[in-house]
Amino acid sequence: MGLNLDRHGLPQFLITLTGAPTTLKQAEVKLVWKGVYSASCAPTGTTVSGLGYRLAGGDGGVFDFKLPFEGSLVPPSSSFHVSNIKGIASPDRRGYWLVGATGNVYNLGDAKSLGSASGVSDIVGIASPNAGGYWLVGRNGKVFPFGDAKSFGSAKGVSDIVGIANVDKGGYWLVGKNGKVFGFGDAKALGSATGVSDIVGIASPALGGYWIVGKNGKVFHFGNAKVLGSASRVSDVVAITSADTGGYWLATADGRVLKFGDAPYLCSMAGKHLAMPIVAMVN
Repeated sequence: MGLNLDRHGLPQFLITLTGAPTTLKQAEVKLVWKGVYSASCAPTGTTVSGLGYRLAGGDGGVFDFKLPFEGSLVPPSSSFHVSNIKGIASPDRRGYWLVGATGNVYNLGDAKSLGSASGVSDIVGIASPNAGGYWLVGRNGKVFPFGDAKSFGSAKGVSDIVGIANVDKGGYWLVGKNGKVFGFGDAKALGSATGVSDIVGIASPALGGYWIVGKNGKVFHFGNAKVLGSASRVSDVVAITSADTGGYWLATADGRVLKFGDAPYLCSMAGKHLAMPIVAMVN
């Protein structure tokens, strides 16, 4: 039995099985991390059945909390690894897509392969209305639809888009680093943040409206998105994700997860080894 460490600093075991010629000779068994390192990291309070979230690192490492693990991209120790992941989207709880800055989309679990963008280098996010499609967005506001995700237009004359959030199949919002929100299709622009320059993401609750968040954890609410609070004493927030219960989570580059409203805390990567910082989050 040989012992190696994976991207999380956890052991991988290679077990050799012996048997008759018609039976399995070898099997590789890996200790796949599922989101709970110790009892001290267990969820506190009441949790909602089926509710969970995933964090994605810049290297394509995926960390699951109360959701099925469907795989990560190859670790940095491999010559085939990536280091430019910018977003993650999930059509359901059994699969997800990762997207890189160059527009390459990687499908894992039951998420279908629906295509990648070509000739780009500035993709910043991905959103999905269902299992049949997704949108990619570039820093210049260009939106690329795939599968049955319809095109509702792109933002023009911008160079600082940082995120995308959708209203089912009917439309999507884009948000810029300066807090400006652009609405397309059924997703109507309900307001923008002013006097900011560090916005990093946007999320929408089931009842409509949206939240946008800054790198410093300040959350701005618009439409039916409720006032649920902001983070304090942080400077490295990278994503905001809506919970089905009406709250939201914030994720930081070092793997912390901050909960607001009815969104339950389900643990995080805080204090754990990360090959690259966290860049995105999805429920």
